[in-house]
Amino acid sequence: MLLTFWMVETSAGNGERRVVQPIAVKQDGTRIPTIERLGEKYFHAPAAPPTFQPEERADLFAQAVEPTLQRELKHKGAASGDGSYSAELIGYVEIAGAG
Repeated sequence: MLLTFWMVETSAGNGERRVVQPIAVKQDGTRIPTIERLGEKYFHAPAAPPTFQPEERADLFAQAVEPTLQRELKHKGAASGDGSYSAELIGYVEIAGAG
């Protein structure tokens, strides 16, 4: 599994907002809201070797993480037509054997 954290800045008619948006997905691209809610605990877990090869990680970002982030931002209204937004990856954790 891959847990990512994004700094999302939105600008619309009602002002500007900055939030951290977690996105967690399984290797098959399925979103895992439970992992997102418990995200901080994974930063304190013991270190382990990477779960993914670099190519697998890049594919997972392109095929699952980034589209999921886009859907979440649209759902929250951040990616609607009346404003602008930016999303920057600020961290990620590979999780083995959870969820």
